[in-house]
Amino acid sequence: MKMNKFFPSEIKYCLPIINSSKEEVLKEILQNLEYYDFFEVWVDYIENLDEKFVQNLIDGFKEKIIVVF
Repeated sequence: MKMNKFFPSEIKYCLPIINSSKEEVLKEILQNLEYYDFFEVWVDYIENLDEKFVQNLIDGFKEKIIVVF
């Protein structure tokens, strides 16, 4: 994480994401990439969840994604 006036230390931050829309989950991740080190996505709240979406999250964000069921 880049250090700035809001995050003056080397502490790693994780944003929990609980949303019912796949689009909103992705939007929230993309809007916060520079502010958080990790994203904890609660996939059991996502409507119309499919394996391809979860795999795309894992492939696209690699070590930054934590998937919670």
